[in-house]
Amino acid sequence: MDESKLKETYSGLLDEIDINWKRNNNLIGTPDRLVRSLKEKIMPICEIEETCKSLLSVAFESTYDGMVIVSPITAFSLCPHHLEIVEYVVHFGYISNKNTHVFGFSKIPRVVQLFAKQAILQETFTKNLGDFIFESSGGLAEGLGLVVIGKHNCVSCRGVLNQNVRFTTSYLCGSFFNHPHVKQEFFTLCGLGK
Repeated sequence: MDESKLKETYSGLLDEIDINWKRNNNLIGTPDRLVRSLKEKIMPICEIEETCKSLLSVAFESTYDGMVIVSPITAFSLCPHHLEIVEYVVHFGYISNKNTHVFGFSKIPRVVQLFAKQAILQETFTKNLGDFIFESSGGLAEGLGLVVIGKHNCVSCRGVLNQNVRFTTSYLCGSFFNHPHVKQEFFTLCGLGK
């Protein structure tokens, strides 16, 4: 990311939309703040995947063979159509395949938060995140589930201006997909089932 080029672009954008940012003390540093904000919200996918693989490579010895739920996880992304903020609440669950190791609890929220640092559709985020965790687990998970609930600012702050709508996507694989009782236990433990 070329920060000086981004700052110049943001400065030009503010000039173009007639915001007198050079003469208002509250706006003088806005181009710099916009660059820092963008760097917080988005990362190159290769960097995301490399960091996430490293996080998921850490497993701890355990003979626990039940379901593990990590929930709710808050993460922020960008809508690819308007570059508006999308706030996700993610429910994650898995069952260890080997009954010898488990993921570190802090690793999953960090992976979810890092993976969200893209301009990406919620449906794509859900599928790619689920596939990535499952494939990167090295066979640690016999199955996993995700439920992603998104509040999209492109819907609540522009366009239809609907403040209350949420969008829900899910991902199930392995035992979570193949066994209805596992799927139901997952949804129930996440507070989403009956």
